[in-house]
Amino acid sequence: MNNIKIFFIIHVSRSKKIKKIIQSFFKNKNEKIFLLTSKYKGHTSVLTKNAIKQNANIIVACGGDGTINEIINQIVNTKIKLGILPLGSGNGIAKHFKIPNNIYQALNLIVSNNSKFSDLGKIDKFYFLGNLGFGFENEFINQYQKLRGRGFIYYLFGFIMASFKFNYNTFEIKKNNKTKKIKPFAFTISNLNQQGYNVSITPKASNNDGLLDVAILEKKNIFKIIKFLFFILFKIKNQTLEEFKIKKIEVMNVGRDHLDFQIDGENHKINKNKVSIEVKKSAISVIA
Repeated sequence: MNNIKIFFIIHVSRSKKIKKIIQSFFKNKNEKIFLLTSKYKGHTSVLTKNAIKQNANIIVACGGDGTINEIINQIVNTKIKLGILPLGSGNGIAKHFKIPNNIYQALNLIVSNNSKFSDLGKIDKFYFLGNLGFGFENEFINQYQKLRGRGFIYYLFGFIMASFKFNYNTFEIKKNNKTKKIKPFAFTISNLNQQGYNVSITPKASNNDGLLDVAILEKKNIFKIIKFLFFILFKIKNQTLEEFKIKKIEVMNVGRDHLDFQIDGENHKINKNKVSIEVKKSAISVIA
């Protein structure tokens, strides 16, 4: 690829090692590469904006789902392609697109420049490529982010901590002009079929069907919750899980003046209790 500008945005914890690998890989290639280090939360967004100003053709997220999310929120509806080097913990987005964990194989995929359009979800001003969660999954991410380490063992610690901290909220959801109140343990809206570590609450989700997949598990006793988690882990169909597809849904947190939720492994809060969530068809181009 001649005259192609590829910007790699790398988390500071992996920056030195990954930069050496990328520089070695592109040593005898024609692409112009730019290696940027993300040093704090939100820095990836700043670096992405700068890359856009420099006429980037491809911006590569060298990290996990959170890094990817910061980039897509800047390049949505542009001609810039998203590349992924899966260096995070769960790597749910990369797994959905079957992007190899091997760095050299992932780099070969990037230089192939073969891309496909993907839908995005949108809530308020935020876009998401992976998933959105209002229930226990939001508290889990909240507790996980408080831990200093990353990886599966810290996911387990985060899960245990969230089990003690989680409080049920009542939501009112509206779809197809029908309104319903729910008090969920899990309330996930997904664009992809992976939540990380090859675990999925929405295994039938597709990134290019113009729809978002919703999965709701209403308030249950501890034994039914354990059964639900067991079925998810071992990919067994769970009849207690309500599932449906939507183009748009309205969600209100009853009795509160704000909404807390997680998007692609990052917590967010907005100072209003009602939002619309919708799909944006073919809003981004992903190299996969």
